[in-house]
Amino acid sequence: MATVLACAGNGPKTQDMDWVYVAIRPPMVVQDGTSVNVYRRWWEETEDCLGMRYEFKRVMWIVAHTGDDSTFAMNGVRGFRGYTAGQPNGRVVIMLGQADWLNPEIVRHESVHAITGKAHGQLPEYVFIRCSLGEGP
Repeated sequence: MATVLACAGNGPKTQDMDWVYVAIRPPMVVQDGTSVNVYRRWWEETEDCLGMRYEFKRVMWIVAHTGDDSTFAMNGVRGFRGYTAGQPNGRVVIMLGQADWLNPEIVRHESVHAITGKAHGQLPEYVFIRCSLGEGP
């Protein structure tokens, strides 16, 4: 079981992540040998859309087990396809559901959160929509 320090509205807290399927780290290849170098391209497309930059190497990508509904639970709440958690040290953890880890729209959407450091309600929704759609795989 891994533990990550996540920032919540009421300050940092630890979350046990026993649902973690695999952590993706450079060279961005998961256990079955599938390359996910495309993440860097999707990240750069999102940066261009936002007109902002954030260091790609400061992100740890995690794929979470998903249920029959293709979502995972966070803090006992089911329904997440992706989740981004900032850490006090400036690093970011992006969690993607097993069903969506190669979905460019979900990856870009979580990248918007990571690059801007903003949650829903802190940015206009059209920013998430515009920058998540991109040009496709």
